[in-house]
Amino acid sequence: MTLDWPALTRSLEDDGYALLPGLLDAGTVQHWRRLAEAPGAGLAPPEPGRGEWIATAGTSFADAYPPELAGLANRWNEALGEAHRYPLQGITVDAQLCRLEAGDYLNLHQGDGTTLPLRIAILLSCPGQDFSGGEFVVTEQRPRMQSRATVLPLRQGDAVLFSTGRRPVRNSLGQLYGAGLKHGTSRVRSGQRLSLELDFPARH
Repeated sequence: MTLDWPALTRSLEDDGYALLPGLLDAGTVQHWRRLAEAPGAGLAPPEPGRGEWIATAGTSFADAYPPELAGLANRWNEALGEAHRYPLQGITVDAQLCRLEAGDYLNLHQGDGTTLPLRIAILLSCPGQDFSGGEFVVTEQRPRMQSRATVLPLRQGDAVLFSTGRRPVRNSLGQLYGAGLKHGTSRVRSGQRLSLELDFPARH
């Protein structure tokens, strides 16, 4: 799938997230679902929230990392006066599956600072058929203002690329500040919700 990076960048800079409709085709979605539903699949419950992370050992995304992500993160750091820069090469892709059953959820949270401050979440289940509830939610933290919450409508195979750190935003006076974005998943009311989460650790 060819990505429109100028459009994605504009969305990330304006809102802190960008939707990627149909990022995974039906065959790829079923591949990941089989991994998640294999007997014995599952690790400790994810924190924060309730649910289950599922190991994806042996799955390689070495060729899937887009260097445009590091370039964007570096531009954000430069605009905010932060010295750290991410390498355009040498960043891997860590894939984890998340399984949420009825009653499970993921609290709103940010990145922990150990990876590139951008993440991709891909919905593997079909809303309304496999599960109900379980909406993907982001909240933007703005200085001296109420946090702004947005529910992102995802269909099976859709993805959202979003910020897990701070990005430069100008207020109504033209002043630059670092806006933080938290993300989470609302409580699953029924069924089972499967998602694929991609992180980008910078390793040398």
